[in-house]
Amino acid sequence: MRAEIDAVVPSGDVSAEDIDKQRLTRAVFYEAMRLYPPAPQMVCDCVADANVAGIEVKKGMTITIPIYALHRNPNFWDQPNAFIPKRFLDPEIFAKQNRFRYLPFGGGARVCLRQAFVMVEVVTMLAQIVRTFTIKDATEGEIEFETGAALRAKGGIFLKFSQR
Repeated sequence: MRAEIDAVVPSGDVSAEDIDKQRLTRAVFYEAMRLYPPAPQMVCDCVADANVAGIEVKKGMTITIPIYALHRNPNFWDQPNAFIPKRFLDPEIFAKQNRFRYLPFGGGARVCLRQAFVMVEVVTMLAQIVRTFTIKDATEGEIEFETGAALRAKGGIFLKFSQR
């Protein structure tokens, strides 16, 4: 990822215009969002009767979509618990194959309206951080996660940054 960033932006600041050229950096972010989606589940109220994958869903029912479990389902993902960014290198192919299997921003009518902005902002910041610093994990022990409204590291994650 660092080699890609250095090749795309050899000097100066990373900008939004550089995003399309940072395929691996974007893929790393997508894979991190697959493994650790900020919202581990989505709760929806059905507004009409429907049949979803052979299951009758009635108007007024509340449905929980377990995003964390969906993102690690071995029926949908090869090596579901492994960090493999290359699965996201071709976003068009990925999107066609994985519609409603990858939902870090929600989906359908409830998809995050700021998704495109978030992608530009996060990939730009990630690239700027990676090209500026060497980062080492300074967390003691195993990282445990807990859920509430969002998935988060219990006790936090500690990183040590040093200038490159």
